[in-house]
Amino acid sequence: MDTIRVLVAAGSGDVCEALSAYLRDGRVDVVGTTGSGLGALAAIEATRPDIALLDLELPDGQNGDGGDGVQATETITARFPWVSVILTSASADPDVLRRAMLAGARHFFIRPLEAEELLAGVRLVYERDATRRASQMALAPAAAVPAALPVTNAQSKEGKIYTFYSAKGGVGCTTLACNLAVTLKQTTGKDVALFDCGLLFGDVGVVLNLNPRQTIVDVIPHIHTGPRGLDPEMLSQIMLTHASGVKVLLAPSSPEKAELITPEHVRRILDALREQFDYVVIDTWPTFEERILHVLDASDKILVPTTLEMPAIKNCKLLLDVTGALSYPPEKVVMVLNRADSRGGIRVHDVEQILGRTFAAEIVSDGQVTTHSLNEGVPFVLSHPSAPITGDIADLARRLTGVAPMPVEARPRGIGMLRGVLGFGT
Repeated sequence: MDTIRVLVAAGSGDVCEALSAYLRDGRVDVVGTTGSGLGALAAIEATRPDIALLDLELPDGQNGDGGDGVQATETITARFPWVSVILTSASADPDVLRRAMLAGARHFFIRPLEAEELLAGVRLVYERDATRRASQMALAPAAAVPAALPVTNAQSKEGKIYTFYSAKGGVGCTTLACNLAVTLKQTTGKDVALFDCGLLFGDVGVVLNLNPRQTIVDVIPHIHTGPRGLDPEMLSQIMLTHASGVKVLLAPSSPEKAELITPEHVRRILDALREQFDYVVIDTWPTFEERILHVLDASDKILVPTTLEMPAIKNCKLLLDVTGALSYPPEKVVMVLNRADSRGGIRVHDVEQILGRTFAAEIVSDGQVTTHSLNEGVPFVLSHPSAPITGDIADLARRLTGVAPMPVEARPRGIGMLRGVLGFGT
């Protein structure tokens, strides 16, 4: 049976000692104790615990009594996502519990408590988070880089922008965007950013299990008018660091904050992202409002996922008509067939003829893998590296970055009844 490595952090020496004593068990190893939030961060880097047990009244260690265990939890879950945080408090206030859960705590205990109760909770959290911990620990060195360290790029990168856009929701834009960003980081080793421009209901944070402690809203005060614009290094520091090393700019945490983001803000952010990163992957939502048009205009490639379903095909055709009206060159729009093996009687070749475009990439359907990935908050390219769907994402990344694509098997010819259903003549 595995030993559970636990770090204990509490501002009170008595509380710290009592919690450590409760954990004296053959399966639990208390790898360290500390009295501050900063001390907890340093100890995690040094000891690599499985669980951090924090007291709610934990000072940050910077200015005496500032900060608390919730603030420390937010920082730990962002910088060390393989560590499960458990909070304890003498307060039974429901608002305290709500704050703890929003910060990313996996369990919450109200003191006083019994030793067996605490031990049972530690074992439960350890076992429940086993899959997530294994996936994130493989990338621990990248996650351990302090997020506040300045970025020191000597010159602008003029990075490539790849935007996922669809005229219909539910075709997999967010899942594909997240997994492509991680794959680009893995395969190129270059600086990769992921921008959640689904400003109303962005889900990138959920897919990547990132706490939205900083979002695009936090960038606004740093955007200046005139040539000064937005400092790319400041933007990079506000972005969250995923365990893969991908830097993430999250959408607002609530829909009403989306109206704070103007088209000019989006333009400035895109300029800074392109300057700071080699590759920028953007997730959007179905609209042609001005903010999204800025994104589409700035993109090197617009990736348009669709599925072999009639509503998705119809809307995809309309979208291609719009991109043509916007005078985008054909090579700028990249067609991606998602859930490619879920045919339902519709042939790929028929759809390509209707759209007047061929699919540059096909992504197989794997509901079990994608559902597991979404529930765990771990991209499937990390949790299931050998799955066929992961190979398809790698093929897409290779096509975008200029590496020779994998050969595609020849498809059967034929029109069938699809043209008639969509109202297009032969």
